[in-house]
Amino acid sequence: MIVGVRIGVKPGDAEDLKAVNALQDKLAITSAGNWGDPAKFGQASIPKLADRPRFSGDLAFFATLAELLKENPPPKEQEAAVVLLRRGGIEVGQSFDPAMLSEAARQGLAEAAAEGPEVMKWKVKFRGIRLVGTT
Repeated sequence: MIVGVRIGVKPGDAEDLKAVNALQDKLAITSAGNWGDPAKFGQASIPKLADRPRFSGDLAFFATLAELLKENPPPKEQEAAVVLLRRGGIEVGQSFDPAMLSEAARQGLAEAAAEGPEVMKWKVKFRGIRLVGTT
């Protein structure tokens, strides 16, 4: 788990910055596994990540997704999403094989991987806002 802590500082206020730095000096992170052992206070056990293949190329996102779905299969109530994944050549529990797709499907997935992040940024920026000229 990653935790981000932000503490506000009044801009240009040296005294406020000193007060925040003093507060930061009092913070410590202890993993849940070390919680009951005072000798391990301030220490965090970092689990070893599973070894996974690294993919490259236009369809690397989908290959990585398929590998992660092997370890983390979706719950039954997400079957509708699984059906959509299947349409893109992703079978839960199996490696992604783009050779099983048509050239048009491969090109479409590559385009989706390239443009998807920008589409999501747009959706976050304009969610809940009706744009003039749209339905």
